Amino acid sequence: KPMATCKITILVDNQPSPDNSLLKHEHGLAMLVQVGEWRALCDMGASDAFIHNADALACNLSRLNAAILSHGHADHTGGLQAFLSANTSTSVWLSSHIKGLACYSSRRGSLNDISTDNALFERYPERFRWVDDSCWITPSVALIKAATTTFPLPQGNRFLTATKAGESGYDDFSHELSLAITTPQGLVIISACSHKGALNIIQDCIAFTGEHRVKAFVGGLHLVDMPSVEEETRQFSAFLTRFYPQTALFTGHCTCETAKKLLCETHSQANIFHTGMEILL
Repeated sequence: KPMATCKITILVDNQPSPDNSLLKHEHGLAMLVQVGEWRALCDMGASDAFIHNADALACNLSRLNAAILSHGHADHTGGLQAFLSANTSTSVWLSSHIKGLACYSSRRGSLNDISTDNALFERYPERFRWVDDSCWITPSVALIKAATTTFPLPQGNRFLTATKAGESGYDDFSHELSLAITTPQGLVIISACSHKGALNIIQDCIAFTGEHRVKAFVGGLHLVDMPSVEEETRQFSAFLTRFYPQTALFTGHCTCETAKKLLCETHSQANIFHTGMEILL
């Protein structure tokens, strides 16, 4: 078996660690990604819980090459203030579409503000690297802005709206970025929430990098607990099995329990992650 070229540590996720009671969990996601000597924090959860967990797991967040925010929702950016205070030098890469963006969810019945704290962009202007489009950030790591709509978008997006410059409407997720890592065995794709649809994101990662082999897909699928989720999950699993049968799937966070169970039953390469888990690829 080839030596792992990529290690992903789930610093915080919705699911608690089954074997480490010291770790905090929350509705949020933060991952430490290591590719050789390159280390990046991908998302920061909903609070400072990821910093507590990083310390408990002996993951040094003071020595990072990059930090990345996948999109402008508070369950991925809520720990940003804590990170900027704890780490005073690492640049944070994020979509330029997040600046001035207000995001809302109506899934729980009322309209909830789930925006990133925009005040931090003015308070720490030198810390942010704004990304307009897909780009390489190292010779083997790319940030991908998904544009393809070949496959259906997650049905849970219907609860999500956004306001910018006085214009309001359904969130088009132009502020969502994924990570495409080229390895000798193919792409490792990290997509925290996949609001643009995991299969569309895979297509765009292949198109941008030119690497057609997909070793693994890691992240939430935004398959949320709603009446249509079984059908939606079966359709996704069928497409994944048809087009990417060799691709290992690691999912959690915004993939609901019904979807997780179905994925494990219908896709031979499906795995479920949790707080504290290490994924070696």
